[in-house]
Amino acid sequence: MEFKRVCPIKLMFILLIYLQTTNGKPSYIQSLDFEDCGSTFDLVSVRISTCESTPCKVPMGNTVQLTADFITDDHDLTPTLTHEAYWILYAINTRATISPDACEGKFCPFKSYDGLGFSADLMVNTTLPAVRGTLYWRVKNPNDTLVMCFKVPVSIVY
Repeated sequence: MEFKRVCPIKLMFILLIYLQTTNGKPSYIQSLDFEDCGSTFDLVSVRISTCESTPCKVPMGNTVQLTADFITDDHDLTPTLTHEAYWILYAINTRATISPDACEGKFCPFKSYDGLGFSADLMVNTTLPAVRGTLYWRVKNPNDTLVMCFKVPVSIVY
């Protein structure tokens, strides 16, 4: 079998085309369908650890990790963000249990493939009904300004 030598310039061109078509991200970095409900940050993607598509199946009694990637101007960024989440089931808002209560410190927000990232753990309480609904998440800065707000279709499962 004969191997052809690939010209370094041709190889760089192929790599450039690949990076443009994949946005430079590994193929496993995908966003769920979400509805932006007033973010001042440019919300790029939302991921939940238990699903790859919506409605996102979240198992009762488990903790799932939610990650949101966003882009913002440096002057808008603060190392302290507070957040709250709600399950909207049968048109009733039920406060979700999230951890940590606030995003603070050296690694929050963190650098992600799409710019910056924000992550938290979400407890899916066993008292919730096994139905389809919406996860509603909002994040505020220390000035109480809404910087991220999104909704994700979910299905709570046993």
